[in-house]
Amino acid sequence: MDSENIKSEATGEELERCYRTAMLTVAGFIALTILLIAVAFLATDAITRPGDAWEVGALRIAGAIFGVGAIVHRRIKFAPMRLQDIAGVRGTSGLLHTLKMGTIELASIGGAIALMGFMGTVLSGRPLEMLYLGVVALAILLLYSFPKKGAWKKLVESIQQQDIADAETKGTLA
Repeated sequence: MDSENIKSEATGEELERCYRTAMLTVAGFIALTILLIAVAFLATDAITRPGDAWEVGALRIAGAIFGVGAIVHRRIKFAPMRLQDIAGVRGTSGLLHTLKMGTIELASIGGAIALMGFMGTVLSGRPLEMLYLGVVALAILLLYSFPKKGAWKKLVESIQQQDIADAETKGTLA
């Protein structure tokens, strides 16, 4: 076996490990959100603790701000130039760690939105509060933070191809 094949196998194993961690985290937050929606609709009377209407409104606004923040966070965190810089400085391992942690951060924002919706239901006694923010949370979890293995693999391969091209041009005059 040559060193390039060994490096490729190690990268493949690390890709699998990081992807699995990110996927399980997102799946856990999706399950939490669905569970909270079910509890909000099935046990509204048991969980209701009346609060002020402004608190429920504040939770709705905070949930919307968190939703927009998640979109902005993803656009910044996964910007192609940023990922190339990370790969250049920290290597493929650093790139995979950044993808994993960015995905977990986005999933956590989605989970926080779901909890805000649940608290809105607890304070208002209306299960629709959970449904509104639960839909926002699921959109963040499914559309923005759900890891796509093919995209991660393609990114790693393109970074490695650039490394090979850079290594071939080193030492030559342009």
